[in-house]
Amino acid sequence: MTEPTLSLTLDHLRDEIASEYFGGQYSSTPGAIYDDALGVGEKAQVDDMVSSALRRFYNPALGPGRSHSWSFLKPWMYLQLNAELTGSSTVTMVYDHTGGTYERQITMTGDTWPSWFTETTAPFSSFRIAGINYTVEAYKTTTVLTLTESNNPGEDIASTDDFALNQSNYVLPDDLAYIEGDVTFRQQDNSHIPCRKVMPETIEMRRMQTAHLSMNTPRWFATRAMARTETQGTRQEMLFYPDINEAAVAFFQYQVRPNSLTNDAGYPYGASDHSETIKASCLAVVEEASSGVKGVRYQTFRELLEASVMLDARNKRVEEYGHHGPTSRRYGGGQGSQFGGWWPGSQSEMPHYSSI
Repeated sequence: MTEPTLSLTLDHLRDEIASEYFGGQYSSTPGAIYDDALGVGEKAQVDDMVSSALRRFYNPALGPGRSHSWSFLKPWMYLQLNAELTGSSTVTMVYDHTGGTYERQITMTGDTWPSWFTETTAPFSSFRIAGINYTVEAYKTTTVLTLTESNNPGEDIASTDDFALNQSNYVLPDDLAYIEGDVTFRQQDNSHIPCRKVMPETIEMRRMQTAHLSMNTPRWFATRAMARTETQGTRQEMLFYPDINEAAVAFFQYQVRPNSLTNDAGYPYGASDHSETIKASCLAVVEEASSGVKGVRYQTFRELLEASVMLDARNKRVEEYGHHGPTSRRYGGGQGSQFGGWWPGSQSEMPHYSSI
């Protein structure tokens, strides 16, 4: 797809700031008699100003009691969900609590683990034996895995085909801030089922119950922060309940947490519709850095920001009609609701959702 020619790039924004603040160009001008490029330290200053300008644009301060959430920072995501592996008359497993090659070892015969089950996905997987879910600790070989010390059967289990391996949690994109509304679960027969959002501890509680819910598709989901590591900041994962049996797709809208622009990814969010506002934000940052005050450049940015907000609000008005995606208004629930007020055995009836 060709980018609109009126869209400004990182190079444009760098040169606007370099010219305004340093009186030169960010990089050397081809064919110039002298080198008018900035030094390394000056370039770092320019890039810091670009990032500051983008933060002010992406998170607009519109005044007391006013805020705006940009529509272009809420893309749709299609998350591939993996089919579970189940036992059969020819595919069985045994559990060795101690004494095996590994402690708390499960060994499968008659098949190998599915391609999605790897060292990376093992910590996000669960193993169900006779209707009880246990947490996978590690992938060992194509037929061997181990369970965690805190969640396992506690004793040896003889050969059985009453088991299932599934990926119970999914890592969400690095730039995801939060999910907007509910999630829709699309099956291979093209039926669409909404999943309601609940608290993660509610799903964990249900998973630990001995009776496994006899549904073949998830009805509820939750998100939660993963443990931070030394090499990356906070990331999130998505939990489903009941377990995912067949390959499917979950699609949902989410709020983007934008990254800085780079030479390889030089287009800011907003495209040409908001390029002039972004440029004005850059010049306002320069003005404040040069004089220490918010002057004419800042006022220009404020005027263009108001116009951008009005344009984006107009684009967002067309919603709901003809829309088959999930919204919290349509399906209810929300963070903290206990499965939308329904659970097997309750008086209320689970709503039926037909194929579309």
